[in-house]
Amino acid sequence: MPAGLRAGVNRIVGGERLVGSLAGLEPLAQTIFGGQRRPGWLARKLERECIDPRACSLLLTSPVDANELVEVERVAGYVLVGRPPSLADLARGAGVGLLGSLRGRGLGLELIRASCELLASQGATALEFLAEPERVAWYARQGFEAIRCEWALQATATGERDQFDWTESEVALTQPAACVWSWIAEVWPRTPAGERGRLVGLVDGQPLRAWVSREGQAVLVQRLELGEPGRDREPAAIVGALDYLRTCSPRGTPVLLYPCPAQQPWSRALVEAGWTIAQRSWVVRRGLVGLRVESAIAGQSLKAAG
Repeated sequence: MPAGLRAGVNRIVGGERLVGSLAGLEPLAQTIFGGQRRPGWLARKLERECIDPRACSLLLTSPVDANELVEVERVAGYVLVGRPPSLADLARGAGVGLLGSLRGRGLGLELIRASCELLASQGATALEFLAEPERVAWYARQGFEAIRCEWALQATATGERDQFDWTESEVALTQPAACVWSWIAEVWPRTPAGERGRLVGLVDGQPLRAWVSREGQAVLVQRLELGEPGRDREPAAIVGALDYLRTCSPRGTPVLLYPCPAQQPWSRALVEAGWTIAQRSWVVRRGLVGLRVESAIAGQSLKAAG
């Protein structure tokens, strides 16, 4: 790899220029982040989080021509971005990666800047990432603001059955329940059918719906609805609902809840009830409206000059 690699217009390209699928970046991601993951994890992530190659940016090891396609071996860093329809004009980052040997040269800054400009030109009004606490300062230097802290909570299942009881119950709910929390709406239906399920029932007379999925050895509750819309839900009621959900998986199975806003009283009530904080993260956001205006002005200037 060239020791003098520097970012530039012809070294950062859109993800659609990659030969093959973005899933081919999995070996690079493993090199950057390490750890043991199930093969195919990146393809699963790309599908579930609505990653659009045209919204992604790739940092290359060498310049390319305007319309040249690039092989995965030439990629040294990336910004993966999803455009789930449920988020409208908000773009959701799914990962930023850069080879360790290239850090400290300002390349990450250039990559983020190029990604923001690309998304602004596509009509996105803001870009969000999920940042580990130690990475918040880095994002702040790129113009992002920490807007909320989220927890992934964990406990163990208490069910006496050997199988996962994810079939919908026969209890008929007369009206939708109120949402307590939800991950991106598109993630659950994009999870393979054999790895997801839904629970419907009544807990202490309150309607309950839960959308769950298998994540390795664990069960993830992606969305929880409880109680009637428009009515406040006491933290104790939410703790009781989660106690019920723990009985729907074989005893000892890790049960994860995500995303749980750290500032919510019910999140803290769950911790007091014995749930542990498996992960802390911050949602960081950067507005793109100004960039869109600047791009439009620049485009008009170039047109006039031509």
